[in-house]
Amino acid sequence: VMDNLAIISVVGDGMRTQRGISARFFSALTRANINIIAIAQGSSERSISAVIENNAATTAVRLCHQMLFNTGQVVEVFVIGVGGVGGALIEQIRRQQAWLKQKHIDLRVCGIANSRALLTDMQGICLD
Repeated sequence: VMDNLAIISVVGDGMRTQRGISARFFSALTRANINIIAIAQGSSERSISAVIENNAATTAVRLCHQMLFNTGQVVEVFVIGVGGVGGALIEQIRRQQAWLKQKHIDLRVCGIANSRALLTDMQGICLD
């Protein structure tokens, strides 16, 4: 018995005819340095599953979804020091967010701190 494992799967009718699905699935796991413990493919060729460590499941699902469905990449930024340079960086990020979204990049400022205060929001702080 092996504890703390998770199974993630790719399931779909079009997998039999679409080439490279399994390669993109396993490439996403490799890119995140996630060790694959076991692999299974259904006889109908409509599903591919991988057994991984449970603590990597959330990351694995997010990356596989990005690789298979071309969804945007999320970049979370924490800015420490909001004087002249930090303030300019935050303003630059604010101005570029719409353009980055067009490029499928969701740049979120999730934390802003200085020597007296800390503001965090894991969904992203409104920069307006």
